[in-house]
Amino acid sequence: MSAQYNQNWTRGFGPWFTGPASDQHMRVSDAERQAVADRLAEHFSSGRLDQAEFDDRVGKAMSAKTRADLNGLFDDLPGLKIITHHMGGMIPYFAGRIGLGFRQIFFGAPDRNPGAEALKQPPIEYFRMLYADTALNGDAAATRCGHAFFGTGRCLFATDAPFDAEQGRGLIARTIAAVDALEIGSDQRQRIFSANARDRGPGMGVTISGSIHFRQV
Repeated sequence: MSAQYNQNWTRGFGPWFTGPASDQHMRVSDAERQAVADRLAEHFSSGRLDQAEFDDRVGKAMSAKTRADLNGLFDDLPGLKIITHHMGGMIPYFAGRIGLGFRQIFFGAPDRNPGAEALKQPPIEYFRMLYADTALNGDAAATRCGHAFFGTGRCLFATDAPFDAEQGRGLIARTIAAVDALEIGSDQRQRIFSANARDRGPGMGVTISGSIHFRQV
């Protein structure tokens, strides 16, 4: 592709990745500002923020004009834990594309993504904060891919039972086999089968449509 052709093609797609079409440039409402302030107040009352930190962050929230202005206010605070179904779907498989990002492709550099400059971490690291279940119908390769991305501590045993011809028995057996095939120790396997789900705590927001099971090992 010639440099001139590439330049013209990039310019033609520019409005999709910059300016008012960018999500980060969307204006925030009073309700959104107040919701952020309320969440910060919860962390302040729990002792995670001192008075100066709380005042500083609330001030930034209440003066925010766009969503980009709200970035980073909760990066060092515990938040809602989200379980993604099917080992995160396409996230592990497309980790490289997520890490690159459209803004970096068109307007950045190998070590700079202009669409993420307000974030404290690279965008892909926020995806790694998600949890993932093992509901992959027992596919060993996909299970390895998801486990490699999320890590043992963020994988939870689950299946789509009872949605198979054996009322779920086949799904459960194949998923157990896929987890057993991971090249990890028995203690790590036990965390996936039961401990991670038991220890997830009251802050875990379950957003999956399958079933989480506990298995003693």
